[in-house]
Amino acid sequence: MFPEKIDVRPIIADQAATLRDNGTGKISATDITLFFILPVALAAFSILTGVRIRASAVSAILTASAIFIGLLPSLLVLVLTFLMSTKGDQNDPSLQQRKRFMREISTHVNFCFVLSLLLASVATIALILLDKDDLPVGPVLAFLLIATSITLLLALLMLIRRMHVLVATEFDRYKFKNVA
Repeated sequence: MFPEKIDVRPIIADQAATLRDNGTGKISATDITLFFILPVALAAFSILTGVRIRASAVSAILTASAIFIGLLPSLLVLVLTFLMSTKGDQNDPSLQQRKRFMREISTHVNFCFVLSLLLASVATIALILLDKDDLPVGPVLAFLLIATSITLLLALLMLIRRMHVLVATEFDRYKFKNVA
């Protein structure tokens, strides 16, 4: 259906696979609700209650998306560099945890990148279709802009949380000398 070279479904599937309960290892219904159902529900509610998105807001969304499109690949290179420096006994539980965090962070970065591309594409289409700057975008495009923006925000928060945990465990792992 999709040409393999541009098929992002594996990225989405990998992201969904990270939504597991850490205690049981099973897919978390709470996480699925938070990261996939809530953005759609909030977007639908927004459209039904008459929220309108005008050109200036769409331009801001496009700008923010473009910034993420530029920065996220750098973060992915940083993750890869960090992973390449990972050495140790393959049976070491802390090494396994580090690799798991790195894999999840990589997945989150890729997912955020895909969301940013989608958001930038929808925003560009919305701006092209607007006749005047003071007119709101249509309800379908507004729904897509809102749902994708919320999903991206939540995915970025999850990415930040994962990176925070990884960095905290790295500080605990090493005994630094002369740290200010």
